[in-house]
Amino acid sequence: MKPATREPPRASRRDAFRLRHLWAPDRYGALLLLIVAAILSFGLLGDQRWGRSASLVLVGAMVALALKVAALPGRWMLALAWPIAIALLGAVSSGLEPLDRLSRLAYESALVLLLLTAPVAIAVRVARQPRIGVATVVGAVCVYLLVGFVFAGLYALVATAASAPFFASGTAATGLDDLYFSYVTLTTVGYGDLTPGGDLGRMLAVTEALMGQVYLVTVVALLVANVGRERSRPG
Repeated sequence: MKPATREPPRASRRDAFRLRHLWAPDRYGALLLLIVAAILSFGLLGDQRWGRSASLVLVGAMVALALKVAALPGRWMLALAWPIAIALLGAVSSGLEPLDRLSRLAYESALVLLLLTAPVAIAVRVARQPRIGVATVVGAVCVYLLVGFVFAGLYALVATAASAPFFASGTAATGLDDLYFSYVTLTTVGYGDLTPGGDLGRMLAVTEALMGQVYLVTVVALLVANVGRERSRPG
């Protein structure tokens, strides 16, 4: 006779199910919290040497979760896994040392590429969902927050590439400055305390403002108005 196997307690099985449920396809609640944590980490710790590495690890986890909940096909996951891992390792190793201009360019380029992966994957998934639900709206909000994060990285990258301050005040911007300006621009609040100094910076800011405004009044508004409805399939 085979020895009787001991079944795990029901509470443990329920806990395991709940953990798996957090990164199941179309479950964006945990991702939304991780995005907020990554934004706060970059704003508060991103200018410190150890903070850069910690923040990038958080971004890597955020991107991995985004790809998981976006339910990318296995071949796409495999194709993206190596570039993301290489970019993350390179950026983390750069973050461990004092950054010269070339290292900072590599670090900020890797950050922007990592950040771009997540909103694209989620946007494709949201656009293909046959039924519009609360999860669809949360996914759209995740894309909105990630767009602001991407532009903050772009502003830092432009400043480094141009070897000049991004803002018209002429003072070197911190990571918190870039994030603050990006989300103020994305939401079209426009406080005016920070303004871009160069032509490329101005055009990026205009692009972000237009994207933020159009996205809210079209994509998010339409999704909210149609929660619970099935999308019509092309005949």
